Amino acid sequence: MINHGLVEKVLTAKQVRQYLERLNYHGQCRADIQTLTCLHQAHMENVPFENLDIVLGRKINLSPDALFTKVVTGKRGGFCYEVNSLFASLLAALGFEVYLHAARVHGDKGFGRPFDHMLLSVCLDKALYLADVGFGDSFIQPLRLMQGDDVYAAEQPDAVSLACLNLGAVSQREVNYKVVNTADGLVLMQQKPSQTWQAQYLFSLQAFEISAFYDMCQYHQTSPQSSFTQKSLCSVATPAGRKTMSNGRFIETVNHLRQESACTEQDRYREMLKQHFRLTLPQEISVQSWQKLLA
Repeated sequence: MINHGLVEKVLTAKQVRQYLERLNYHGQCRADIQTLTCLHQAHMENVPFENLDIVLGRKINLSPDALFTKVVTGKRGGFCYEVNSLFASLLAALGFEVYLHAARVHGDKGFGRPFDHMLLSVCLDKALYLADVGFGDSFIQPLRLMQGDDVYAAEQPDAVSLACLNLGAVSQREVNYKVVNTADGLVLMQQKPSQTWQAQYLFSLQAFEISAFYDMCQYHQTSPQSSFTQKSLCSVATPAGRKTMSNGRFIETVNHLRQESACTEQDRYREMLKQHFRLTLPQEISVQSWQKLLA
C-alpha cells in the first residue's frame, strides 16, 4: 500500500460539511470514483482559480486553517498550491488516499521550474487518478492514469510501474486529454476542438509534503518573472464553458464560442466578480492595486 507522503486528515466533521456547502455539493460522500468525480467537478464550477491576493499584495498562507478560512469561510478561490492542497484535505477527510505531486508548467520557453505547479493523485480501487482543481482551463473530472495490482504493491507513487499507464485519450466536454510518458517524465496533453495537442505540464508520481512547495509558492507571489505577478486572473468553469476575468476584460466561453467585454471601472469590476464568481473584494484597495487589477 502506498503510504509515503499521504495527505493526513486535518479537517473536522463540521469543516467538511461547510466545505461541501461551499461546493454546493449535496451528493453521497463515499470514497469511490463517483464521489471523487462529482466533487472534482463541483470544485471546478464553484471555487475560482484566482490570484487576486497576489495582485493585492496579501501574503498567502498554506496552512489548512488559513486556506479553509479564505476559500470556504471567505468564499474565495486561489491558485494551485491553495486550492489543490485544500481539496486534498477534503478528500483525505472523506477517506480517500491522496497525494501531492509537483509539475513544471509548459510555456513559450518550454517547461518551467520544478514545483511550478501542484497536482494530486488519488489511489482508489487499484487505480490511480489525477486530480487538479488548480490549473484553470483544464480537465473537469479526474483522469484515470493507471490501473492494476502494482498500484497498491508500491511503497510510494513514483515506484509504481508505468507499464500499466493509460495512454489513451479521454474526451471531456469536447476537449481531449492524455498523459504521455517521455524521457523527462509524464506530460499532460490537451487538445481543444480543431486544434493540435498542446503540452500542459510535466510531472512525476513522486509524492511530496506541502512544505516542499513553499519556496515556489513564495516565488509566484513575489517574482516579476512569475505570470501571477504580471496580471490579475479569476476563472471558473461552467456547465457549458468558462467565465474569466483577466485584468480589465471579462471573457465568457459557451460551447467553445468566446465573447469578450471591457471591465475597467472599479465598481463594475466588483459587481462582475460578485455576479459571476460570487466573490467579494476587500473594501480597502489602494490605487496602485486597482491599477494592477484593471491593467
